[in-house]
This record gives sequence, C-alpha cells and structure tokens, in this order.
Amino acid sequence: MNCINCDKSIPDGKQECPYCGTTQRQVPKEESKSRYNIFSAASFLVSLIGLAVYAIICGIVSMALAGIAYYLYDQKDKYTKAPIYSSAGKGFMIAGFIIGIIELVFGTGNIHQNAFFEQLLHYFHW
Repeated sequence: MNCINCDKSIPDGKQECPYCGTTQRQVPKEESKSRYNIFSAASFLVSLIGLAVYAIICGIVSMALAGIAYYLYDQKDKYTKAPIYSSAGKGFMIAGFIIGIIELVFGTGNIHQNAFFEQLLHYFHW
C-alpha cells in the first residue's frame, strides 16, 4: 500500500504513514474497483455510424470522444492512487480515433462531390 500524501510504500493496514504522519483512509473493496471507460466505446460507435452516414461530423465527434477517453485513462483515485478506469476499451478508443481521422480526411476530400452539400452551400449563398 502507498501513502495517500507522499506516495511512499507503507505496510498494509497501517493507519499512519511512518514517513509523513498522514492518516490513511481505508478504501472498501468495491470502491477501489476501476470502472469501464464508456467514452472509448462511444468513440468507436460514433465512428462506425460515421461510416454509414455523414462522415465529417461523426469523425470530429469520434475523435473528441477518444480524446476525452484518453484523458480519463490517466486519472487516478485521490486516496488510493489507483486508476479510476480499467484499461479495457483502449482498443475501442484507438480504433475510434483512427476511423474518425479517416472519415474526416475522406469526408473533406469528397465534400464537393456530395450533391446535398452543394445544395446546402447554394441555399446559404456560400
């Protein structure tokens, strides 16, 4: 077990850190479990939707969700210093980000070939 203040290793069950004197918080077993990061799966799902529908918007949303998921994977519990989210789903995060980039690149490359977008540009006088 590590101290919640100085992060030095202390014997399990100790109430105080022998190095800095900080009282340790006891964490129940069910509280210390890490959770699944839902943003990873959401990123992958939005990128798959983008393959079938309008790619540019879904690509941007997918990359944003993957960025949030990546940020959350580095978060640690304040007391136990254990990761809040499990590493399960990192593959979905990476796949969602890569597919989002591909959708964005190909979507912007084909933007002028899309008849709906041309009509939209004409309607707004762009």
